Amino acid sequence: MAPSPASFPKLSNHNYQQWRLDMEARLHTLGAMRIVQGTESRPHFTEPLDSGEWRELRDYNSRVDAAAGEIWNCIEREQQTHLEAIPDNPGAMWRKLESVHMQKRPGTHFNTYNALLSLSKADDESLSTLSTGASQLKSDMKAL
Repeated sequence: MAPSPASFPKLSNHNYQQWRLDMEARLHTLGAMRIVQGTESRPHFTEPLDSGEWRELRDYNSRVDAAAGEIWNCIEREQQTHLEAIPDNPGAMWRKLESVHMQKRPGTHFNTYNALLSLSKADDESLSTLSTGASQLKSDMKAL
């Protein structure tokens, strides 16, 4: 059974932190987050494989494919260019997106601090929305 479409915004140039949290939850639901993190690896068996081993290998390969497909489908087209060389390796895809979006440079830090210090409530904005935005910027600063 195919999973339902993602209920969160696709990864763009401006929403990596929230997308990462949403995507981690989605990959956990698929049973693939440990594969993406590299803490679960492909099972190794000696030949010939019995039916249980074949099922285990098929399950693992299915979760790898699901993770790679979900990551690809949950990012905007401009982000897919970063992953074109590794479309079937969800762990490498995950690390590549992190390296692109979490560049630890002074300019990135400045932009995040500037966004936080420039934060103000719009007339049509609720306090909870403002608070959520401030929390998101705080998470971004911690990650950097």
